[in-house]
Amino acid sequence: MFINLFDAPRFAEESFRGHWLAQGLGGLYGFGRGTAPAGSRVLAVNRSKPLAEVLSDMNKFSNNLIARSVFLTLGQREAGGRSAVNAEAAVRRQLVSAGLDDEALVLENGSGLSRRERATARFLGSMLYQAYRSPFRQAFIDTLPIAGVDGTLKTRFRQLGSPLRMKTGTLRNVRALAGYWLPAHGRRLAVVVIINSERSDGYLPDLDALVNRIVRDLSTANRLESTGGAPN
Repeated sequence: MFINLFDAPRFAEESFRGHWLAQGLGGLYGFGRGTAPAGSRVLAVNRSKPLAEVLSDMNKFSNNLIARSVFLTLGQREAGGRSAVNAEAAVRRQLVSAGLDDEALVLENGSGLSRRERATARFLGSMLYQAYRSPFRQAFIDTLPIAGVDGTLKTRFRQLGSPLRMKTGTLRNVRALAGYWLPAHGRRLAVVVIINSERSDGYLPDLDALVNRIVRDLSTANRLESTGGAPN
């Protein structure tokens, strides 16, 4: 579980203290911020993971904390101060520049843990289509859970395997899947299914059955096309 109970300064202090003590070192009596004296020597440097790995952790394990952090980082890079407002503006600018109509999108906190946020299946499908056409296609696909292999799809769609890459979405009364069916040959497909219902958990088998049916129908069409036949 990814849980942080501290604000940023306290988190930095406790992390440093933990690493220091793990090395068997003593003499750590306090923690504070200051200005390094001139001529100070760097003892250690720690860099974050590359963005592609961070996004992979976010999507494969449906990590809302990372999603929120990435959202706010977008806002901070737009301009200092009101990160959340700037983040939404940055997201919408990217969507519009990709030719997407963002009117169907409602953003609140950028993590998915919101009762106000909205997105239609058509909008998500269009976004997946544009992402597939972008220079970052493979990097994005690599962040998605692989059916029957890892992340939140590790125990689902095992019979379909690696051609199916889908991000899961779960809230009370909401279940969703969005991603790609990527067979080695033939047409490929962006798939989005959303269930909004008080009985959404009970519909999970139907959700998976629908995705299986969509994939099966496309696979049949691909086989017929490759042999010169025509689908019914």
